[in-house]
Amino acid sequence: TCAGRVNGYYADPIHCHKFHYCGTGWHSVMECDKGLAYSAQEHDCVPFELANCGTKKSTIKQ
Repeated sequence: TCAGRVNGYYADPIHCHKFHYCGTGWHSVMECDKGLAYSAQEHDCVPFELANCGTKKSTIKQ
């Protein structure tokens, strides 16, 4: 997930409620609270409708 990326936060390509932090030599997976999805634009967890998550709604943590 982090190969070739600069340090920072990235949305998970499959699960809307998950996001990744890529650091020099390490990687961490985090999850948003219930009912929220990660917004790459906001760099934060937001209500699903605002996250621009496309068709991945079924993967949100209920």
